[in-house]
Amino acid sequence: MDLSAFPYLQDNYAPIAEERDFDEEQLRVEGKVPEKLVGAYMRDGANVAFQPNHYVYPLDGDGMVHAVYFKDGHVSYKNRWVETNHLKTERKFNRTIYGSVGKLLEVPQEVIDAGGEPSPIRNTANTNVLYHGGKLLTMW
Repeated sequence: MDLSAFPYLQDNYAPIAEERDFDEEQLRVEGKVPEKLVGAYMRDGANVAFQPNHYVYPLDGDGMVHAVYFKDGHVSYKNRWVETNHLKTERKFNRTIYGSVGKLLEVPQEVIDAGGEPSPIRNTANTNVLYHGGKLLTMW
């Protein structure tokens, strides 16, 4: 991806290209994790999966959940894409199909005919994470 034209996709805002799992040996932990600390810290954020056609709003990318897990004095990390219908459709076609908040694109008829997401307004699911009813939900 060439992201040089998009200030909100540079440096600390640059997207992460893949899902990863890191155990304690792969992470830098400063200090000591309390033995009795059990749980997870999760955050959701914007992370473009394909080359954007337009990007002027820092929450315009696809959702990615980052999670840090704590148990028995150990820590691990995972990140996962939020599998929205929009992201699934772009993966199916292996290209950018949907526009952004600032520049909507008409969804090609071939995408609609193939059962892809017909709405031109991308569900980014990248604003918040909520655990409810035994499920982890991402908010848009």
